[in-house]
Amino acid sequence: MKEVENKVILPLDGVDYRQACRLIDELHNEIGIFKVGFEMISRGYAGQICEYANSIGKSVFWDGKFHDIPATVAKASGIIANLPGVRMFNFHCLGGESMIAEAVKAAQEASAIRKERVMVLGVTILTSMTYANARRVGLFQQYEEFVYLNFPSDRESTEEDTLHAELVLERIEELVADLALMAKDSGADGVICSPQEIRVVRQTCGDDFVIVTPAVRPAGADHNDQARVMTPTQAIQLGANYLVIGRPILQPGSGTPLDAAKRINDEIAQALTA
Repeated sequence: MKEVENKVILPLDGVDYRQACRLIDELHNEIGIFKVGFEMISRGYAGQICEYANSIGKSVFWDGKFHDIPATVAKASGIIANLPGVRMFNFHCLGGESMIAEAVKAAQEASAIRKERVMVLGVTILTSMTYANARRVGLFQQYEEFVYLNFPSDRESTEEDTLHAELVLERIEELVADLALMAKDSGADGVICSPQEIRVVRQTCGDDFVIVTPAVRPAGADHNDQARVMTPTQAIQLGANYLVIGRPILQPGSGTPLDAAKRINDEIAQALTA
């Protein structure tokens, strides 16, 4: 069960400190890593949750998504990597090579002191991002001229729309792969990417590179605010190392969170042996 349980990262969102501790107690046999994000950090609970999880032998993913000048990120990375229970933390790859290298260096120094390795992960493109979102912030400027010339917005829908959709996905994959390779070359352990980009990241960065993927939904579950989703079986078979699964466990369609976690772990176990 150990291999399966450590595949799932559970976000502790929408709860206070006591509720988070109760969830850790309830799910500790099924979940290996618990994630604290902006909500917990902003409420001031994140450090306490790290201490509590560590006290019962569980790990935490500190989802702070650092993105600032290298010196600032280095200081923040050193603080987080020294916290008890923290197994991994992240930054935005768009912060650039120098920022990533400083985060990695700070984490390595903290790991040496703790005598426990802390993984440093890069966020590529948020899973809520669609192509339309990305183009508004200028991530596909070189592609825009091609799209405008070949697929003008005032034309009638044609079979060429299928080609357009495929090209859009290719552009997103290429950007994610470039960011992942930059993170790897700068010393990062892995990246967070949508399930749709697992294959290209694995091909680009190799078997030892860690891939964490959110936007994982069991078949039939609501996609909520995620734009690029996949089932646990599909994500595992493509090569994901860890799956971030929140609402399908915390707000299951039937049964308790523990029941939902067990169902997902059963699905992962079958995918690992397929």
